[in-house]
Amino acid sequence: MSNAPAISIITPVWNGLPYIKECIESVLSQDFPDWELLLGDNGSTDGTREYLDSLTDSRIRVFKHEKNRGISGNLNYLFSQAKAPLAYILCADDYFYANALSNVIDEWRQAAPEVAVICFSPDVGRSKLRVFTLEVLQRNLNPSESALAFFLFGNIIGNLSNASVSVSKYKAEGGFSENFKTALDFEFWSRLAERNNVGVSDRKVVYVREHLGAASYYMTQKAEDYGQLVAIYERLFQQLAKQHDPKKLMFHFNTQITSQYFRTGIKYGLAGRFAFIKTVLNTKSPLLWSKWHQLFICLPMALFPGIRENAGVKSAQGFIDKKK
Repeated sequence: MSNAPAISIITPVWNGLPYIKECIESVLSQDFPDWELLLGDNGSTDGTREYLDSLTDSRIRVFKHEKNRGISGNLNYLFSQAKAPLAYILCADDYFYANALSNVIDEWRQAAPEVAVICFSPDVGRSKLRVFTLEVLQRNLNPSESALAFFLFGNIIGNLSNASVSVSKYKAEGGFSENFKTALDFEFWSRLAERNNVGVSDRKVVYVREHLGAASYYMTQKAEDYGQLVAIYERLFQQLAKQHDPKKLMFHFNTQITSQYFRTGIKYGLAGRFAFIKTVLNTKSPLLWSKWHQLFICLPMALFPGIRENAGVKSAQGFIDKKK
């Protein structure tokens, strides 16, 4: 085995019990042995640190942060310590399937040199638009293609645990922004893709666990991510408006993203929690329709999601047909 491993597995953790044990065991059981596992503990108090202290495999390195660095800070620190040319982000509550690393390495061997990140098993969800995403995504997206894909379909990479990254290209783009607390992954992938290609693989290498303790649940209770999403889409809009009708781009954003947030805001409002919808209504951007326009079009689509999904698929198909 060479001094530098073939791949660095990046695992940020904060109060990771009980899932962190299954996560690490899934790495230890891989048939591909040339890896290092970097664990960054963000000040756990639930026994996670004690468990990490019990690990004896020499390929595992544990970093105990004195202060909580946040997810972005933790990830950036771990990437700075990576010795391998490739990395795989494996969140502490997820785990690898058998032969996962062999499949990841094989995918990189086949990837074009322009590829900076490979998305494994894209998170399509259940909506018609997300299912449509999987049908039309190419295996190798250039910057123009990925900008359109991100705009039409959102964060096509999905969970952090779906991503394997070129470490040098990651560092060249400056890593995850600490200004984006909840949409940090979407912001970075879309920024990384401005100068690099995005690979898409249908190989299933990781199990992504959904539970109420996941960061995606507790970090979006007041629509904190909405303003961040608007900022990301504004940048994508600027890239795409030279090639596509700006009004159609705005239509897609407002009917798909804003309408979805209206729907969530209505749900919280019925439970007596109005902070979410207030945040949505008070967000300002040239990408957003006027408030009356939003209420007239987005509100009905929020109440009838089937209409919104059909409109999204039709809108996306129009952009894709134009590109052909």
